[in-house]
Amino acid sequence: MKNTHWMIVLLIAMMTTVLPWSVFAEGGEEDELSGFALFEKLRAMKLEAQAAMVKEDYVEAAKIYRRMARYEKNRARSAAYLLRGADCLMQAKKGHRALEEYTNLLENYPLYVPYEHVVEQLRQLAEWFIVGDGTFLGIKDKDTGIKIYELIIREAPAVQVTLKDRLRLAELLDGSGRGEEAVVVYQAILRQEPDNWDVRAKLALLFLKLSKNGDGDGAKLRAAVREANLVLQSNPDNPLAKDLKKLCREAESEEADRLLKNGEFYLLPAHRRPSAARRYMHDVIMKYPDSNAAKEARRLLKTNPELRALEEQNEKAVIIPPKEPSRPTPPAKPAMTVQLKPTQPAQPAKPAPAVQPKPAPVSKPNPKALEREKARKEAERIKQERELKERQEIEKAKRLKEQEKERLEAEKKQAEKMRKAAEAEHKKAAEKAAKLQAEREKEAARVREREEAERKKAAEKAAKLQAEREKEAARAKEREEAERKKAAEKAAKLQAEREKEAARAKEKEEKARQKRLEEERKARQKEEQKRQEILRREADKSAKERAKQEDEERSRIEKARQKAEGQLMETGGAKPGDHVQLVVQDRKKQEESRREAEEELKRIRERNARMLKNDPKLLEEEQKRLKELMEKNRRR
Repeated sequence: MKNTHWMIVLLIAMMTTVLPWSVFAEGGEEDELSGFALFEKLRAMKLEAQAAMVKEDYVEAAKIYRRMARYEKNRARSAAYLLRGADCLMQAKKGHRALEEYTNLLENYPLYVPYEHVVEQLRQLAEWFIVGDGTFLGIKDKDTGIKIYELIIREAPAVQVTLKDRLRLAELLDGSGRGEEAVVVYQAILRQEPDNWDVRAKLALLFLKLSKNGDGDGAKLRAAVREANLVLQSNPDNPLAKDLKKLCREAESEEADRLLKNGEFYLLPAHRRPSAARRYMHDVIMKYPDSNAAKEARRLLKTNPELRALEEQNEKAVIIPPKEPSRPTPPAKPAMTVQLKPTQPAQPAKPAPAVQPKPAPVSKPNPKALEREKARKEAERIKQERELKERQEIEKAKRLKEQEKERLEAEKKQAEKMRKAAEAEHKKAAEKAAKLQAEREKEAARVREREEAERKKAAEKAAKLQAEREKEAARAKEREEAERKKAAEKAAKLQAEREKEAARAKEKEEKARQKRLEEERKARQKEEQKRQEILRREADKSAKERAKQEDEERSRIEKARQKAEGQLMETGGAKPGDHVQLVVQDRKKQEESRREAEEELKRIRERNARMLKNDPKLLEEEQKRLKELMEKNRRR
């Protein structure tokens, strides 16, 4: 186990030592290549990348294009190679690696990027991640889609970023639970296009959604209502008008509930402030009289002892003047003074100059007249209080209307200001884009000039190199021709020597062959003599044997004849001289067979003699045949 650990440590150490040197060596090779060698290297790599694309091996093609971008020293061509590699990764469905390449292009090569193509590819890539095509196992990745749209808006020129890109980014942020960032995107769109009522309606609905998650001072709800009112006033036929009206109703209800809760908060024992609670209750009743919160506020004002006491105290603070008497010389009527609510202070009326009344005669009061006077004063007080409340409500409604009018005018001015700012910003962006385009064109012209100069230099260098190669080839051809001539002369001499040597060897071989043939002829002659002697001996021997056989045959025939004659004599059927004829016929046959055998032997000997000169094997075969024939004759 310890040895295994030590082997792993050693392997890691070797990798950490060797890999940096390999990277350094590779970088050194890239730095060393230049001129025509670099051109040849890039051309070969381009052919390899095209072959990989034909085989639909787009990942390998992307690797080759990335290496070409490292080798290439011209930034425009390097950006083009990186773009091709990124497009290959897109075709291979390698979303994350393609995003890295496009990000590298936008951040490091801003002057050489075809933004229209790159932005379109990034949009497609973002939708892949959103629907799950660009991720492992088809998992949806909205965060990466958001990053891609943010990259488009941040790095691409303003002319290439469309309203759809910003709206798509805002929708994705809202769908991912990042509503505050979506609000920023919507507000940026409205700064450029203040009259885009669809975007403003979506912003109002988004404010309402955010206010439900937490809105301490009601700023988000007020913003939602403000945007909704602008849309409803300026574009009442908007597709979201129904939702906006519902938003306004909900906002009023929520604002009324909020004010009511604030009033109830100041009725709690720990935070008891009845005057503040009463003020909030009156605000609810004045602003939202038809809401449920207003009904609850009226109930609290009647049922809560502290609030009821404050209401009574406010009623007593109102001084109502007595009705003018019918007597001819009535006393002067003092001016009416009204104490207003704390929330709505009013300037007190200036008192009229007092007039000293004439003394009236003292009379005894009538109880019924006092009650009627008291009822009349109470009715006048109630009427005066009602009129006062109506005047206050009318003034407050006028004041609110004026405030609303001022707010709308301020908002219109702000919108106009924002529109002008957006136009100025758009104009600046257009000027910046024009300047950037001009710089790009200038840079492209400079790049083309540099490329043309480099191409001319490369062509001149290639021409010089070609001329040097041709000269070198001519010199090499001359050297080869001289060497070939020398080799030919040497080969001719060697051939002559070989021919002479061959002639001498041929003469020696001819002499040896003649000598050998002579020896073979003499040996054949000796063998022939031996064979002739053997054949002669065999012929003599066969002749003797044949003679002996003939003698035996004659004696046999003689015996047979004698025997036959004896039999004939005994039978008496034979004629004299019959046996002589038989003997004569038998002898003739023997002579004919002997002559035939001799002629055949003669022919064989002649043939053997002829064949001896040509082929000894045929001679041996003929001798065997002769022996067989002699044996056959002997047997016969």
